[in-house]
Amino acid sequence: YENVVSNILKFFLDDTEEHGLKDLWFKSLLAINDETLTSQNICIEREVCTANGNRIDLLITSDEYIVCIENKIFAEVANDLLDYWDYTKSKNIDQKKKEIYLILSLKPVQFKEKDLFKNITYVQLFSEVKKNIGEYLESCNNTWLLYMKDFMTTIENLDGGLMMVDKKFEKIYRECY
Repeated sequence: YENVVSNILKFFLDDTEEHGLKDLWFKSLLAINDETLTSQNICIEREVCTANGNRIDLLITSDEYIVCIENKIFAEVANDLLDYWDYTKSKNIDQKKKEIYLILSLKPVQFKEKDLFKNITYVQLFSEVKKNIGEYLESCNNTWLLYMKDFMTTIENLDGGLMMVDKKFEKIYRECY
């Protein structure tokens, strides 16, 4: 799941993609960290290879920030986070960008590098996206909005979150499929 989810996140974090949600996801990600986005030029890379041959799931750079994300769905954190930290630091040569190191997971996870990385959950990210989506609804692509909502619901269901409560609707749904 992690690679698929990371690819979807890359798509929604990219403010130039056809979804029309612009910087909604990146702004929401930053807001969880009490940061604000004031400029654009967002670049998202997937599976960024470090000097030690490890792979960072998502590396996001903007004019102001460099964000290193390790994505976890069901797996424990067994990654060399210090290597990720070193690599990200090396990309911030002039040290003008604020560095943010995150582990994004379904549920809170255990890891040694708590002084370097912050663990946020999908629930936190999705809550922030939902809180901020209002200003983007007019300009977004409705088809991609539905896909986004489906993605979020799927992840929430993996976590044992939102389930169909309306038994009548569930019955109708099951009969159709």
